[in-house]
Formats: sequence, C-alpha cells, structure tokens
Amino acid sequence: MNVTLILAEGAHDVAFLGKILCGCSDIKKSPRSLSQLPSPLGTFFGKRIARLAIGDYRLDQALSVGMPRLEAAYETNDSSELWLLMKCGGDEKHEDTLTFLREFQAVLSSPLKSVESASSEAINSIRIIHVFDADAEDKAPRLARFNQAYKDFYTVEFAASETFNPSSYCNGGVMCCIVGGEANIKTLEDIVLPLAKKQHAAFIQATDDLLSPSIAGTSLRIKDGSKFKKALLTITGQFAYPGASLAAILGGGDQLHTRQDVQQCPRCTAIFKAVTRRTEWT
Repeated sequence: MNVTLILAEGAHDVAFLGKILCGCSDIKKSPRSLSQLPSPLGTFFGKRIARLAIGDYRLDQALSVGMPRLEAAYETNDSSELWLLMKCGGDEKHEDTLTFLREFQAVLSSPLKSVESASSEAINSIRIIHVFDADAEDKAPRLARFNQAYKDFYTVEFAASETFNPSSYCNGGVMCCIVGGEANIKTLEDIVLPLAKKQHAAFIQATDDLLSPSIAGTSLRIKDGSKFKKALLTITGQFAYPGASLAAILGGGDQLHTRQDVQQCPRCTAIFKAVTRRTEWT
C-alpha cells in the first residue's frame, strides 16, 4: 500500500480535498478503523489520541487540542493507495505541525521496509503533502515563508510547489501544494465559489446583495475576501444542511457542486494530479 499524508489548514479544506479525491471513481472514503490501518500508522494515531490530557484545558480550548488532527481517510477500491487528511490550522500552528512531524519521523526512523500489519498489508511508500492557500501573496513568497518555518526539519528548501523533494525518512518524498497565487485565485474558496455559482447563481447573487460591506455602528467588514466567500457558501448550503458548518456542507453531498463540476474544473484537476500522482481522472 502507498500512503499519502495530506496536511491541510482547515476542516473545510479537508472536506473539499476529499471531494476532489472522490471525483476519481476508484477512490472512496475509507471504512477502516484506526486498528485497521497498516502498521505502524494505526498504533501511532491511536496512541496520539489516547494520550491527550484534555482535562487540564478550558472547555473553549479542548476542541483544538491535538492539532494536527486526523479528519478523514480515503482509499482506492483495491486498497493499494490510502490518503490520510489532517487539519493543521494556519501559520500560527506551524510549531504544532512540526511537533507532529518529529513524532511521525520517530515512528518511521528505521528504513521503511514492508512492515506487516494485522491485516497483512505492507506499506510500500509514504508521502507527505502540505496544502495551503497563497492568500494575498504570490506563490514564491508564500513558499519562502514555508521554507523559513520548516527549514530546521526539512533540510532542503522547496523550490517549486509542484515537485516532490526527497526525504531521508519519507521514501515517497515531500511536496507543497499551494492553492492560488494567481490574479483572481488566492484561496480554496476562489475555486469552490464559481462551482457553486453554476448550481445556485441567482441565490448567491441575492445573498451577495443582502450582505452589506459593513454593519453600521460596528467594525465588522464581512466583504473581506475569503471570509465573505465562506459566508456566501455557508449560507447557500443551509437549505440542504440547516445550521451546518462549511466543512459539513462541502463534505456532505452535491449541494454546492456536482462531481462533474469538480472533474471539469482545471484547478481541481491540477490539485487531483498533485495529490494522486495521476495524469487524468479514471
């Protein structure tokens, strides 16, 4: 089995990446439990969850304990490939991500051979992919900030976001996949919103008109780039999933976009190719 660990920023990023993966007919949400992951992954994630001492945290902190957090898993029908998707937070969570990577490195510190699990599956390769938005930057400065944050862990600098860098402990290599960096594409929402407009153009326009740039007497500025687009997408999804978060809406069905919409989106296709090493949908 080939395993890919995808480290994304938010839960809604994880949900949409899952939609992109499932746009390929032979990739599905994995039905596995932690104990059914190939060794040593099941043990690693199981121990990581079990040791969290959340009793010492305030209630408003408890939900964020344990970042990065395993959010979803996908695999091919023949179980030859497995993708583990993790929510890592933004730039402010770099240290937490580095701590996780060091722990992961320790588990894989010995040469990666065919380690048998209880289900007789062997890990042939492990890859790590960091997925994050360019935000207001071009790709080059965004990548430079990543290199600065991770320079003490990854001993090589990432010169391009589309290629895998070799790694001493991760035999499939490591890659940065930056969403955006173009004139009109800065975040994942810039990709999702046009797909939603294909299905709900009139409703989204009405919501856009309704949401004012600011609310009198407050400092709220809802028309603030990606935040406003998140609001539009979340409101549009409420008819199918009342009270749901954007992550639940994106992961719940075809309310915002269809499988065909995703397949016909060039940027979705580019992300799909990056995280699967495939050249086309199957």
